[in-house]
Amino acid sequence: MSQTEPVSPDESGLLPKAHAMVFVDDLDSIEISPDDFHHLARVLRLVKGESLIASDGGGNWRMCQWRGSSDKYSPVEPNSDIFVQRKLEPQVGVAFSIQKGSRPEWCVQKLTELGIDLILPFTSDRSVVKYDSSKSHKESLRFKAIAREASMQSRRAWLPIIEPITNFDSIAGDSEHPFSLAVPKANPITDSIRFIAIGPEGGFSERELGANMPHIGLGQHILRAETATLAAATLLSFFREGLGSKIN
Repeated sequence: MSQTEPVSPDESGLLPKAHAMVFVDDLDSIEISPDDFHHLARVLRLVKGESLIASDGGGNWRMCQWRGSSDKYSPVEPNSDIFVQRKLEPQVGVAFSIQKGSRPEWCVQKLTELGIDLILPFTSDRSVVKYDSSKSHKESLRFKAIAREASMQSRRAWLPIIEPITNFDSIAGDSEHPFSLAVPKANPITDSIRFIAIGPEGGFSERELGANMPHIGLGQHILRAETATLAAATLLSFFREGLGSKIN
């Protein structure tokens, strides 16, 4: 299709500017959900002709135009080829202990915005919150919805993997993703670390600290659990993307 300017991603993998982004099942035959239509038409108030990016969540995307809120059944028109956003390597992940209230949702949102590939909520020995199987399933679905919304906002064409809520022992035995425990006064994180587990407000138990898992530090101060989650994600992104150099 004809284009007035290039729309392929640059070498950094950043997507082109657009007024919005939406996830769809099929980029060859774009259909958007009623909830996404409402968000684009009533919340963002897109105007006919404005640009948006459609993605399948697996890195593939294409530029489109908004046909207008009156065209409810076919409001999006593709106007570019399909491209693939460069996936950052290596994979990085953060596991965090479930907390009370809305803090787990906040953690999922921020981990997604910071580009974390694997997000793993879990319960630990000192966790206050305990879920039964039904509650765990509902929360897992909610976390995936939050990650999807955050991905659209932050323009990432690769949806993060949101694992079902698990327990500490499952993380300790995960040979595919060797997690390090974030522990006060431990040696600082280095660029060789790829997966970090954050404990609850009371910290990891003695049993958990005795697991065969490296200990790493996130700074000289004692952080709240959600702050530690954010700090871990920021440092992992910093090292992977080479975002800066050491301050002298």
